[in-house]
Amino acid sequence: MTLKELRAYGRSKHRADRLEQEIAAHMCTDSVLASAPQHPYDLRHMKISGLDSQGEQLAAQRAQLIRRCEEVEKYIASIPNEETREIFSQVFIKGRSYTRAALECGMTPEAVRKRIYRYLRRHGR
Repeated sequence: MTLKELRAYGRSKHRADRLEQEIAAHMCTDSVLASAPQHPYDLRHMKISGLDSQGEQLAAQRAQLIRRCEEVEKYIASIPNEETREIFSQVFIKGRSYTRAALECGMTPEAVRKRIYRYLRRHGR
């Protein structure tokens, strides 16, 4: 995982949430007349719904963003050191500044920054 990918988490999460609202606007519904596939072939009115083509594109974008977010969450959850994992969670998942994360973890902002950079240098891509 790279620092760039970790920093993109907040934007990706926010964009995925906004896309969910946009996708809802592209939902189409209709009523059709259909029959049962077997005897008796009674006609019934059925409602169908789905996304228009733009809605499908938006849904695909959202799915990709969600996958990226899940990768970041999984990466952070796999950090073996609890303190380092908490620092990563504070900074990248919760979007806190180094200063705020330092206050939460009882460290200095510089120590938080160094912990992140050192961990990524040793365990990142």
